[in-house]
Amino acid sequence: PPLIITSENGRHLIDFGEIAIGQRVVKRVALQNISLEPVELSVSILNPCGPFMLLNPLSVVEPGANCFLLIAFLPDENKVFFENMKVSCRHATLTLSIKGRALTPSVSCSLEGRILDMGYVLANDSSSTTFKLQNTSTVPVTYSVKLGSLSVSRYSELQKLPPFITSLKRPSALVGTQNFNGLSVFSVHPVEGTILPGKTQDLTVNFSPDHESFHYSDVLTVELFGKLSAHTIQMMGACRNHIMYVEGGDPLDVAVESLSVIPMEEEDSSDLVNSLLLTLHCIQTETALKPGVRELHVGCIRTSLLPTKKSVEFFWENMQVLQQKGFTIEPAKAAVEPGQRKSISIQWTPPAGYDPMNPARTTAKLTLKGDITEQYQVILATQVVSA
Repeated sequence: PPLIITSENGRHLIDFGEIAIGQRVVKRVALQNISLEPVELSVSILNPCGPFMLLNPLSVVEPGANCFLLIAFLPDENKVFFENMKVSCRHATLTLSIKGRALTPSVSCSLEGRILDMGYVLANDSSSTTFKLQNTSTVPVTYSVKLGSLSVSRYSELQKLPPFITSLKRPSALVGTQNFNGLSVFSVHPVEGTILPGKTQDLTVNFSPDHESFHYSDVLTVELFGKLSAHTIQMMGACRNHIMYVEGGDPLDVAVESLSVIPMEEEDSSDLVNSLLLTLHCIQTETALKPGVRELHVGCIRTSLLPTKKSVEFFWENMQVLQQKGFTIEPAKAAVEPGQRKSISIQWTPPAGYDPMNPARTTAKLTLKGDITEQYQVILATQVVSA
């Protein structure tokens, strides 16, 4: 024959082995003209719907010269692929068998629930955490990390009406408040790489807010080979201007904020009053009353921005009046160390003479002392409901 294969150890089988779905592998097959005259080559057409592709054209090959076939394998299905390709010249035909097996790539994530809560930090401070990706398949996997806030479709999404004024439910993956300075609130490192079979890769997430908000959030997507979405992680965090915070209660605002800055007059920090709403339902059965129970959490942010470590103290005012109205609050007074938070249990049982047909409302005052003093007006809405 005028044409022989000089690569693949002279074999006519081009074996791509095992690769992951979505991965693209290219092999270079070398052919040599061993005749004494030039040969003009032509190639049979591969299945246009198949995973094999010939990437380069062929022309005349001079005597003793080499030519190359660039064959790509890009599978999209978990199976073994096989196809024949014929390389023809004037006096002979060379048949090449092309084989490859596609496997479904699999990457596990160490995060439970696919939610990453970065907690509370001070404005212009930052916090970081690490989670792992593990390649549980038998082939190397190339991954990339993308943020919803940096998506090319982000601008068009912002033109839609926010969920709180439409009939649609809140989206499961939400891109929330962003920084005033234009920098990303959340960042991830490394953003791409290759994980060998059975190996793990650490991903570090940084949370760097620049103003106070309770609604920082972003969506992190792990893609394999730039095509397959392996994991979607909801990231969230909160930021305060001061080291104390209170969590819990019924929502009184929406999770969508404007990036415009609303000028406010300076006020004495000791006069700031925040509002919290707690709804307590006492369940009435045929034999007894089940008290209504809710929880608040008071926390103290650990930070290196302050020169000294400062704890947070909290206490409730007018406890006797609250007890007369059926409320039991534990603890009524406590201190919280930096980086910690303490739960407050609020229990309500209807007092004597309570009219179950008329829901009641009681206002309590919760005071926090840290780098400043803050007061919270806690509205306790109570009602007796049937089981």
